[in-house]
Amino acid sequence: MKRSRSKKINKKRKRRRATQPPVETREDPIVGWFASEGLGALCDGDACVIAGSRSVLDKMIARTETRPWRIRTTTYNEILWGLRQGAAYAFDQKAYEVVLPLAQQDGLPLEEQDLSDPGPTGVHLLRVQFVPLGPLFG
Repeated sequence: MKRSRSKKINKKRKRRRATQPPVETREDPIVGWFASEGLGALCDGDACVIAGSRSVLDKMIARTETRPWRIRTTTYNEILWGLRQGAAYAFDQKAYEVVLPLAQQDGLPLEEQDLSDPGPTGVHLLRVQFVPLGPLFG
C-alpha cells in the first residue's frame, strides 16, 4: 500500500514541476513582492501587482484587502514565464526598474516610463502584457 501512495506523490510532484517556470542558466534577480491566496493574486484590474518593496505591498494590501495573503518575492524568470503565458503584471517604479533592463536584453519592447507621480492611490502602477500577433483565426 505504501508503494502506491509514493507513486501518487511522485506523479503529483511531476505534474507540479511541469507547471512551474523553467529554470534558466543566467542570473535570476528578484524583481519584487507579490501577494497570493490559493490560485488568486492581488491584482489591479486583471494585472498581478508586483511591488519593488515589501512595505509598499503591505500598504497596498492594507488599503484594499483584508484577506490573509501569502506574500513572497518573485524573480524575473517567473515574471517572464507568466508574460509568455499571456499574464498581465502591474509594476511599481522600483520593480519596473529591475525588469526593464533585463527585458530589453531579452529583446522585449519595453521602454523607460515615469512612474514617479503616485496619483490618488499613492502608488503609480504600469501594466505590462504581451498579446500574440498573428491571424485572429487559424
